[in-house]
Amino acid sequence: MGFLRSNNLGKASIISLEQQTQKFGNKSQGSFNAPEQVPRLFDLIKVNDPKVLPVFYFAIRDTLVAKDLDQATRIGLGRERHKVVDLIGNIVDPGGTKAQNNNFMTFIFSSQPRLFFL
Repeated sequence: MGFLRSNNLGKASIISLEQQTQKFGNKSQGSFNAPEQVPRLFDLIKVNDPKVLPVFYFAIRDTLVAKDLDQATRIGLGRERHKVVDLIGNIVDPGGTKAQNNNFMTFIFSSQPRLFFL
């Protein structure tokens, strides 16, 4: 924290590796059955030291990677809901929102979608 202050680097969030290992150690190592056989973002991360993987799992959990927005919407809002990102950065949240790569969010559980700029 002193380094950030002395170099005027702003604020930072600090994640305890030990706490995340205790909390997510088993989940980050287990297999995951995703709909339509899409990969889990976490499984695509390669690190030099596997001890840091629980911190990545803390940040992205079981986010899935779809090839396009149609597939992401189908998976994210299907019977079993998931957070899904497509290959260009659109995000479908299980709560019913799409955060698109062009910096606005569309609520899709509405008869008339509303746009919110991020």
